[in-house]
Amino acid sequence: MKYLGQTCVGLIFLFLALPTLAAESRHQFYADSGFNYIDNSNSTESAWTTTLGYSYFLSPFVGVDFGYTDTMSDGATFYDKNGDSQQVKYRSFFAGATIEQPINSFTSVYARGGVGQTNVEETNTSVVPETSQDHSGINPYIGIGAKIQPMYVEKLELSVELKYQDLQNEYSATSFTLGAKFSL
Repeated sequence: MKYLGQTCVGLIFLFLALPTLAAESRHQFYADSGFNYIDNSNSTESAWTTTLGYSYFLSPFVGVDFGYTDTMSDGATFYDKNGDSQQVKYRSFFAGATIEQPINSFTSVYARGGVGQTNVEETNTSVVPETSQDHSGINPYIGIGAKIQPMYVEKLELSVELKYQDLQNEYSATSFTLGAKFSL
């Protein structure tokens, strides 16, 4: 019973100290870049993706998130049953919420989710001239990540994130990115 009381007191003090470890600035700009796996019902192909965004923290742990994601490479190349190649690219303007939990004074984990206005562009590259189709819609996204603040650099955090984005026309995208977050 003695150890239970000491543990409870320790947890209460830890809980009270967490706000000092949370986001110090309300404004945060970020840039992420990495591999993106675009999936349809037949196969999964990879492409390069980049995200630019802005977060505004309503409290030390909860914020709103706005941004833009784009496949910066030529896109993912899929092949249909006839062997025709088709390049697939997507872009998304998104808005959602982010929740952050500090682990220690330099490291925290976060989760974010919301909806994005997505546009999927399919280009048939097997015919001349190439033909393109665009598919647009509003789709959900969810992501989890971790960030670390380098020593002696107050306004910079380095991040790693795994994000899933539902897309139009039976596509989805899973991205693994590395990034930097800058606080004002």
